[in-house]
Amino acid sequence: MTDTPRDVFLKLVHGVCEERWADVVDLYAERTDVRHPFFPLEAPPMRSREELRTHFGGGPQPYQGPTLRRRPTRINVHQTTDPEVIVAEFQYEGVVVETGEPFAIPAVFVMRVRDGKIVESRDYLDHLRSAAARGQLPEVLDAIRDHHAKDRVTDPAGHNRGDAGMTAERSMPAQDDVFRYFDTLSNWGRWGDDDELGTLNHITDDVRLAAARAVRHGRSVSCAWEVAVPEEMERSTTSCPCFADMPGVEDMPLPGFRNDRHWGYSNERLGILFHGNTITHIDSPCHIFWDGTMYNGRPHSLVDAETGSAWGAVTAAAEGIVTRGVLLDIAKVRDVPWLEPGEGVFPEDLEEAERRQGVRVRSGDAVLLRTGYGRVRHESGASGGFTQAGWHASCLPWLHERGVALIGADTPQDVQPSGYEDMAMPVHTVGLVAMGLWLLDNCDLEACAATATELGQWDFHLAVAPVRFAGTSGSPVNPIATF
Repeated sequence: MTDTPRDVFLKLVHGVCEERWADVVDLYAERTDVRHPFFPLEAPPMRSREELRTHFGGGPQPYQGPTLRRRPTRINVHQTTDPEVIVAEFQYEGVVVETGEPFAIPAVFVMRVRDGKIVESRDYLDHLRSAAARGQLPEVLDAIRDHHAKDRVTDPAGHNRGDAGMTAERSMPAQDDVFRYFDTLSNWGRWGDDDELGTLNHITDDVRLAAARAVRHGRSVSCAWEVAVPEEMERSTTSCPCFADMPGVEDMPLPGFRNDRHWGYSNERLGILFHGNTITHIDSPCHIFWDGTMYNGRPHSLVDAETGSAWGAVTAAAEGIVTRGVLLDIAKVRDVPWLEPGEGVFPEDLEEAERRQGVRVRSGDAVLLRTGYGRVRHESGASGGFTQAGWHASCLPWLHERGVALIGADTPQDVQPSGYEDMAMPVHTVGLVAMGLWLLDNCDLEACAATATELGQWDFHLAVAPVRFAGTSGSPVNPIATF
């Protein structure tokens, strides 16, 4: 029987404490992604079992010094809604052998385990406490100061730009500025107190007519990923080669069903969790709360465990979303095959893409952002992850000013990490709660980008038809771009 994520985590931390390095390395998949976000000198990610073998076995270890004898304590493993992902809180507790001094090093591991192997892990460990236990804290602090003295960059207002893909040209709003977006970018009451459509109100009849005029070649492409079986949904298929042989058919009132021995059928029962970072889906306003509140000031209590949401559900878009789509290819603008995980996209990037592509985003448009992650998925088969390229929070005022109706991306939208300690997903949170901005997550934009490049046309007719799931916070979709 395959080990559960919890089993694998327990084997990992006990193996580390007992220094059974070969067993520890064997817990990881051949291709993995292991990062230490709190490592003070920005350690590079380890993406293979061989790199981990060097790390645990023969490679240089950070802060070598006195011997630590430790054991994992205060273990609390949280299962997430994704069966592959756990969040484990614990601490390494022990003594320094040479001095007898006790120590405790708190940690949080966020792990994705597939088929009993770790395919991704973010290990949030207090490296400074580890350095203190080894008697090397002064040296480590000196190294950190030297490192940041070389790389520190600030904008004219004095904000640091060392996260979320910042460079010297980027302007990063402070966290308090992003919090103020809940007021400055709010659409509450703009289209009435009972409005559930949010930014979809920008799509007027004239906007739809203009979208139709964007069809100049008659070529359509899908912007969705195929939903894999069984990785991304539970599936039960019934196949009946001859319907007349089905039990109970003799009781059917119409003789054709009883006597026709030529036709049969197949059907399916499906179970799917479409929110997340793999399946192409749309988020409706009830998907996210902030301080217990949804778009247009409605309380989270309107979401019931049995019946779903009585407000801002995907059925608000029952007539479909038909508008002009605009693809902004940021990977092409930056002349890279794809943006690296953690690289943010900023308003300057959006406007440079407009300039190079000869297009301008206008009110009612759907803006699709290509980071190139779709190419990564096609070439490596990788999907999911805790870090990703995507929209930076600084794009939100730009989207608000342009009157954008819908945004999409080939990632789950927000750059991760977001660059803000107290707001994990500002694009989701401010977008859905304050602006009522509908989100199209996890698009496959490779065919769309190839077609746009071939035709020299970066706008198109976009049609998105959510399934009318009552009370649901979104729907899997297959967006169709027609050039």
